[in-house]
Amino acid sequence: MEEFEYYFKEIASYIWMITLGVMGGTVNYISRISRDEQLKFSFIELLGEWFASGFVALMTAYACLYLEFNFPLTAVLCGISGHMAGRIVYMLDAHGQRIIEAAVKRVTK
Repeated sequence: MEEFEYYFKEIASYIWMITLGVMGGTVNYISRISRDEQLKFSFIELLGEWFASGFVALMTAYACLYLEFNFPLTAVLCGISGHMAGRIVYMLDAHGQRIIEAAVKRVTK
């Protein structure tokens, strides 16, 4: 029974981190809609924001676990990363493309 409680608490912690990320993503989406009058609410876009925010928050939780951060700091970072999810994914994508292009140029010389 102890093992079940341990895994339940661990799973609940990850669900909480994902929830914080999704909440951060929701705030980002709503503030983006409020700033730009041309944008209209779209449930599909909100759903995409939730998936991206939840994914980035989960990856942040794993990174914080690896770095041995405490629970409150991990929660804060998951919320912030969820809020920044779209930008983080874009930045990582752009950086990855630059690395791949540089590698291809070196190989083709």
